Amino acid sequence: MGHRRPRTPRCRMTPPQYQVPGRHILNEVLDAYQPFRPQIEDQHVRVVVFRFEPAADAPPRWVTRMAASEVSAAQKERTFTRLGVRAAPVALPDRASLAQLLDALQAANEAPDVAAIIVQTPLPARLERAIDQIEPSKDIDALGAHSQHPACATADGIARIAAPFLENGSSCAVVGARGFVGSGVVELLHRGGHRPLVLDQGDDLRQVRDVDVVISTTGRAGLLTAEHLHTGHRLVIDSGFVPHPAGPIGDVHPSAAHLPQTITPVPGGIGPVEMATLAERLVTQLAAPQMSQWRFLGRGSHTDAGVAAGPFTTVRRGVERQLAQAQSHDIESARRRERAHQDRDEVSGLEA
Repeated sequence: MGHRRPRTPRCRMTPPQYQVPGRHILNEVLDAYQPFRPQIEDQHVRVVVFRFEPAADAPPRWVTRMAASEVSAAQKERTFTRLGVRAAPVALPDRASLAQLLDALQAANEAPDVAAIIVQTPLPARLERAIDQIEPSKDIDALGAHSQHPACATADGIARIAAPFLENGSSCAVVGARGFVGSGVVELLHRGGHRPLVLDQGDDLRQVRDVDVVISTTGRAGLLTAEHLHTGHRLVIDSGFVPHPAGPIGDVHPSAAHLPQTITPVPGGIGPVEMATLAERLVTQLAAPQMSQWRFLGRGSHTDAGVAAGPFTTVRRGVERQLAQAQSHDIESARRRERAHQDRDEVSGLEA
């Protein structure tokens, strides 16, 4: 595959960097879904979120990854609560046995009030095969092999953010392409007709300099530097989140974060976009099965005060169409009932 080097604009000023407003996207999506909340609340369902707590003697890197997992679990709980769904967090020790996790998953599978099951990743390697036991209809994060969704919510959200930047033949690279999230991104890009440059451990990451869009899914803090990124990159998507005393760090080194024309910030970028995707999947499952997926509208505008201005997605259009279809269906159902009632009255009159 041949990748052309993006041309850096000449003889004119580079426009200010645009940061993908993940939190605005999430709020826009959750606000748009509020008409479905009463219907969801009436079902009295919950989402079980499993996560793991590190042992006291766990390696520092594992402790850090578990801290990131805890942050993500809390974000999910807040998101589901805004939709009218009870979040049921379950913290297991990372030394839990396979049998313990399987028993917990089986109980959640069989519970009629559990609408969805999520197991926070990463989980101890010896427990990974347990996630295939999640009931497919409850596997909204596509963790198991039989999920009804093509990829995890993070990968799905990444693909949606990338979509408007990949029009007109733009080239892209996925760093961490063999990982859980990265492989999902590659699959979704292939479905969209794109052929990304796939890079993983051991590859020369400087190859990303020759593409328009860089997607990094490694979870390795500060991996991409000015050696890899430049002002010709149309978009850099950073799905990393490594807790740090000075603030979380993504895959992009802080010293290089200012270089791309557009970037997903850490925090506030892909994390909220993942939540918006999970929210859509849950609402579709519980209240609006025909609702279209929201799409990101691309690089938006800013107000004079520098605040991002929406709309950022197509979510409101999708909700409005869904509500209109539901209303039309209700009206037609009422008319059919009225006609049936009239027919019965006519038959009764003839019999009399």
